[in-house]
Amino acid sequence: MMGVVTDGWGYVQAVYGITILVFVAYAASLWMRRNELGS
Repeated sequence: MMGVVTDGWGYVQAVYGITILVFVAYAASLWMRRNELGS
């Protein structure tokens, strides 16, 4: 049972980490685009 919970938690952490990376990359692209338009 613990093995299943640990595997599930690892999967959640992986998805959470990937989501943060995608969000940061998306925010960075928007920031760069806004800076280009501003200048």
